[in-house]
Amino acid sequence: MVSCNVIRKPAVRKVRIWRLLNCCWLKVKGDVIIIMSDRLTISVPEAAKRLGVSKTTGYELAHREDFPAFNVGNRLLVSVAGLEKWVENQIEKNQN
Repeated sequence: MVSCNVIRKPAVRKVRIWRLLNCCWLKVKGDVIIIMSDRLTISVPEAAKRLGVSKTTGYELAHREDFPAFNVGNRLLVSVAGLEKWVENQIEKNQN
């Protein structure tokens, strides 16, 4: 499954593709930017970077029971879709 977000922006003249945090950013001529991730999982440091926290805090979060991290062999990975849901849940908790 590919994660995809559509964001409305002013017109862009060229089509450009960037690699940023292992996401493909595709700028399309017109007023739409489509951001797609081709990976199902990311490392804990990548998740920390996306969340805007330190690597240490990322590892502390990864060991919480409600955080979408899991082991594959000796690697600790974070589900991209699970991370998005986790962030949404944190926002909902803080709003109540």
